[in-house]
Amino acid sequence: MSSNRFCYLCDRMVPAEEKYAQRGEWSYFRCTSCGLVLLHPVPSDSVLEEYYNNSYEVDFDSYFKGVKSRSAVTLDELARHFPKQGRLLEVGCSYGGFLDAARGKGWDVTGIELSRSAANYARERLGLRVFSATLQDQIKQLEEPYDVLVMFHVIEHVADPLTLLESCRKLVKPGGLLVLKTPNVASSIAKLTGALWHWVSPPAHLYLYSPETLGKLLEKSGYQAAKLQSSQGDAHNNLFAVVSAVGRKVFFRSNAEPLVHLRRSLPLRIVEAGCDILYYPFRLLLDPWLGARLRQPELYAVAVNGE
Repeated sequence: MSSNRFCYLCDRMVPAEEKYAQRGEWSYFRCTSCGLVLLHPVPSDSVLEEYYNNSYEVDFDSYFKGVKSRSAVTLDELARHFPKQGRLLEVGCSYGGFLDAARGKGWDVTGIELSRSAANYARERLGLRVFSATLQDQIKQLEEPYDVLVMFHVIEHVADPLTLLESCRKLVKPGGLLVLKTPNVASSIAKLTGALWHWVSPPAHLYLYSPETLGKLLEKSGYQAAKLQSSQGDAHNNLFAVVSAVGRKVFFRSNAEPLVHLRRSLPLRIVEAGCDILYYPFRLLLDPWLGARLRQPELYAVAVNGE
């Protein structure tokens, strides 16, 4: 593991006293110059591989239901830019839910996925063209250029996101689009719950971005930001996020426990359903206000390759 607390956006070291959160043995630090939140120490590839193989579980019903409901917004956005569709590449395509939806709208789709089991599912169950590798491993085999490249909840997992985005830009034609999503560390719920925020999740999340740091990342890697929004996205509603944070603090002595293993339990499902009902008026009134101020828990960015 690397002990380096280096902010790659500002090219400076982050002082040890600038700790943002502690989760078990893992610490997050905030750069005083730009606000980027970074994990320390940086986990090795073997630690990350073990984590994903042993800890990552997918409820397929919830996954495909969620992808179907959320993909419509992105596909409508892309249709405005590319009414005749085109070629689309998704980096970190998971089980292929978004690619399947995009294919249904007429896009010629390709995916890259590190998880062999997820890539196999996308190929064998959905009949998608998906490579099981990292982008760097596969980049020479990809047919370029693409009209659109999407990455949903990927850059927070990557040790060198600047290099990743620069590589992606080589695969996008001039005037083509990069679309990405990532957790918003500047959201109201992140500020309210602090170290107990659901997306403070080591060792998986190596960086946590704000609108400012995400914009700086896009600019530094050669893109021109065209749109930056925030929404609930993949996150639970804000009330459930608060309840789960309180539950973690009450039921566990250490905030290292993310409650992931309880997510499928009946009591937690009942609590989640209750929070959905109670939060519904706030979803109509509060969420649009938070979204307009970029204070919802998920950032959504559309950027143009200016080359």
